[in-house]
Amino acid sequence: MFALFVTAKIKPGHRAEFIEATMGDAVGSNNDEPGCLQFDVHADPNDENTVYLYEVYENKDAWDCLLYTSPSPRDLSTSR
Repeated sequence: MFALFVTAKIKPGHRAEFIEATMGDAVGSNNDEPGCLQFDVHADPNDENTVYLYEVYENKDAWDCLLYTSPSPRDLSTSR
């Protein structure tokens, strides 16, 4: 098993956009990605510019495969 806990710092004013895009990725990952066991999105209740991602995969190879085969909102926090 391979798990990630990501703290995403969102630019002010982009939280809703980031969560919407990331939730779409989470639903797609949970339903369609081989090897994805869980993908959760959590908004920090105390910091409007922080979102947490929790991802669990069967193994690191399953996650590595995604890095090279699909675009992801994981990059939104740095691309805007």
